[in-house]
Amino acid sequence: MVNWPSSLVDAIARRKAVIIIGSGVSANASDANGAHPPTWAEFLLSACESIPPANARLGSLVKKALKSNNYLHACELLKRAHGGDWSNIVRSHFQTPNYRPAKIHEHIFNLDTRIVISLNFDSIYDRYALSKSEGTFYVKNYHDDDIAQLISGPDRYLIKAHGSIDTIGKLIFTQVDYAKARIKHSDFYKILDSILLLNTVVMIGCGVSDPDMQLIFENNRFLFNTNSHYMVLPKGTADEDRQIYEDSRGIRIIEFRAKKRDYSDLTNSLAELVTQVEDRRQAISTAMDW
Repeated sequence: MVNWPSSLVDAIARRKAVIIIGSGVSANASDANGAHPPTWAEFLLSACESIPPANARLGSLVKKALKSNNYLHACELLKRAHGGDWSNIVRSHFQTPNYRPAKIHEHIFNLDTRIVISLNFDSIYDRYALSKSEGTFYVKNYHDDDIAQLISGPDRYLIKAHGSIDTIGKLIFTQVDYAKARIKHSDFYKILDSILLLNTVVMIGCGVSDPDMQLIFENNRFLFNTNSHYMVLPKGTADEDRQIYEDSRGIRIIEFRAKKRDYSDLTNSLAELVTQVEDRRQAISTAMDW
């Protein structure tokens, strides 16, 4: 089980924390046949296998990019290789299977933070949160005109930082997508900067190479000397990497035990975190220590 830092428990209890979820959270979902959503790497490999023969040269470049873990470049090449069929490829992997939420989605929702940021463009957590909240939970995309309203007020929000499968044309999925979004939707990234500055952030199921997250955390670390964020990762993070994440991004690593496709230790640990947060909220209420 994860040993959750007391400072993180307190921040969540006081709703001074934001949760960022990545593909590792979605990977716990399953369809009616027990299949799970693909990770980013798995999706890219699958899409590579279906490249039309006429674009075989691009396929070899994709494989080269994947070997060097350059997923953004690989995705850019894949999008070009598939052409007009790209939208169908994406939908067939992330929307058509109708993945059902898992226990981990329930525990994240029960932490009851005011803001959850999703790096996923599937709608697994979105549908769960909207259903459980009976419509009192708002979903906002990075490109929405009224995105600034989430900074203040008591409402609960899910921010789709890379867009949604419902609007494939606005997904942030490739190198070009990232570059365009940073210019055209610079107001959204200013809002993200503010959220990180004012809250403790805990990242669950996220990788360490997302370009948005790298830049935003590094900006906050060196502009404001912030050092209060957390990333939950499988055991095995090298001490040198830990120090780099903390020094360059202000992120401390929390580890859990994991095997391939087995995240039960994280799921159970999040259930325990919910209990700790609820107990802390009760103590805050009793002492009127708001």
